[in-house]
Formats: sequence, structure tokens, C-alpha cells
Amino acid sequence: MSRIIPLSLIVVLSCFISEVALSQQMVALEEKEITIKGNRMSAWVTTIESDIDQAKGDIKRFAKQEYGIRLKEKKSVLIAKEIKMKGITDKKGDVWVNVTPGVIPGTADAAFAYQLGYDVSLNSTDFPEAMSSMQQAVKEFIRYHYKNYYKNQIEEKEDRLKLLNKRAKKIEKEIKENEKLIKKSNKVVKKSGKREEVFDAEQTVITSEGKLSSLKVQLQHVEKEIITAEAELSTAQRHFTTIDKRID
Repeated sequence: MSRIIPLSLIVVLSCFISEVALSQQMVALEEKEITIKGNRMSAWVTTIESDIDQAKGDIKRFAKQEYGIRLKEKKSVLIAKEIKMKGITDKKGDVWVNVTPGVIPGTADAAFAYQLGYDVSLNSTDFPEAMSSMQQAVKEFIRYHYKNYYKNQIEEKEDRLKLLNKRAKKIEKEIKENEKLIKKSNKVVKKSGKREEVFDAEQTVITSEGKLSSLKVQLQHVEKEIITAEAELSTAQRHFTTIDKRID
């Protein structure tokens, strides 16, 4: 005999499966040859969950806080000219960060390069130690970004959950009020000997039962939304605590 699986259970299972898959997926970071504004250079390239503006904002803040570098924006490229990156290299150069929309909606591709001259940039072949240090710096940025990203997600989902629970309580209160009104009106119908009172009470029952039916449907929808919101909150919390494992 076949059994119908409740939608709420499907939602929870889907979120759980997605959560496990993402929490086990490593954040990719690879060295690539790229072209930025006509300049060919080696770069550390990664894809992060973020919109373009948030990605750029996090990169600017991270560079300022950790390296004292003020990146200037020119279209999709962030640039800092003739600087030194402490802990990476003592050679002066230009930092280039190219941020573009990722292939998957809701993601951004970020390429981090350090140009020493017109056709010379840090790379693993000629500058292995400096390039390795730069890789660690990019990893630290990824940690920084995701801590902010998931913290914001957690706060947003907590706020949504509070609103949904508040809405559910309001609907439950209205359901109880209508149930009481129906019960009270039915008593009038049974006990009253006055035709007008009975008629009014019957009309109240009809109206209240219509409202009650609608309210119960509304409550079911809100309860499903609550289940989904709880699963999404749990996912964001898990990702917040496991991001380090996905980077190293």
C-alpha cells in the first residue's frame, strides 16, 4: 500500500540533503592565467556565494582591515596601485581584484592578482613562496566573507521566523474566537424561541464557519513556511560553523 509523504517532510529532507552536500563541498581556489583590462596575469580565482555588491564590499573591508590597503573601484575591478602587501612580498606592485557574476545565480567569481610590472605578476613558478602566501590571504578573505554572509543569513532567517510565528499565533487566536462564536451561536439556535434571534445566530454560524475554514487553510500555509524557515535557519547555522572545514 502506497503512502503519501507530507510536503513538510519533503521540505525538511530536501533542505537536509542540500545542507549535507554543501557543508561537505570544498570552496574551490585555483591559480589561473587571466586578463584584466588588457593585462595578462596570474591570479587566485574562486567562486563565492554572494551578489556582486556584497562581494566587492567584503573585499574592500577585508583589504583595509587586514592589510591597510584602500582598493578603488573601476567598473568590476578593484585596484590598489604601487603598494606592498605585508606578509606576502616586499616587492611593490598593483593589487587587482576582478569581480564578475558567477555562472550560478547568487554567486560571484573573484580573481585576485598582484602585478609587479607590465607583464610580470606573482605566480607559483617564479614566486612560489609569495604566491603561496597570497593564496593563504585569499583563503582568509573567503573565511571573512562567509562568516559575514552566513551571519547575515542567520539574522534574516531568524527575523522571518519570528514574523511567521507571530502570524501563526494571530491566526490561531482568530480560529479560537470563531470557534467560540460558532459554539455560542449554536446554543442560541437550540435554546432560543425567538425566530429573529435564531435567524441571526444561524447567519453568524454560516459566516464564522466560512472564516474558520479560510483561517485553517491560512494556518496550514504559514506552518509549512515555518517548517521551511526553520530548516533554512538550521542550514545557515551549520554552514556558519563548518566554513573553516570547507576551505582548508
